[in-house]
Amino acid sequence: MDRFRLNMEGVTVRRVFTAVFALAWFPIVWLLLGSTLGGLLVAWVEPLWMAHLLLVLLSAAGVMWLMKLVNVVKVKFFGGNRLF
Repeated sequence: MDRFRLNMEGVTVRRVFTAVFALAWFPIVWLLLGSTLGGLLVAWVEPLWMAHLLLVLLSAAGVMWLMKLVNVVKVKFFGGNRLF
């Protein structure tokens, strides 16, 4: 059964896990921010491409914040090393 255990000590596994987590959550955060802030951004910013650029930047910041939140919760409840 040890061959099915995931060793999170390796640097490569951590980087891949971080990339998969960010890639999986980016569209979710993007759609959430687009549905809540999209109308305001389009009304506030005249060029549509700039509103989309701001939305992508806000989504990237949201994913980074979400990754920090997951690390804090993991360390607080389970102890040990950080995930990312």
